[in-house]
Amino acid sequence: MGSHSTAVYLNKMIWRNSLAGVEFGIGTLFYLFFVKQNGVTNAFIYSQLCSVISTLGDIWFLHEEKSKRQMTYIIGLIFIVGALF
Repeated sequence: MGSHSTAVYLNKMIWRNSLAGVEFGIGTLFYLFFVKQNGVTNAFIYSQLCSVISTLGDIWFLHEEKSKRQMTYIIGLIFIVGALF
């Protein structure tokens, strides 16, 4: 059973993460429209930009700490974007 405590709704990080979830849902809705108009192949390619946006958004907007090793893996984002063009 869930708690009846409303203190959890005052947490700033919960609101930030909820906003990210709503934005992801809106992106998914537009993805479905894009599939209908342009086909699955093109839609999948452009949907991979979501990984780039979410990774950079985690670092810049949510201020998540990344280790030096994780930061080197972000270089892979360059390959994702480069493959699109």
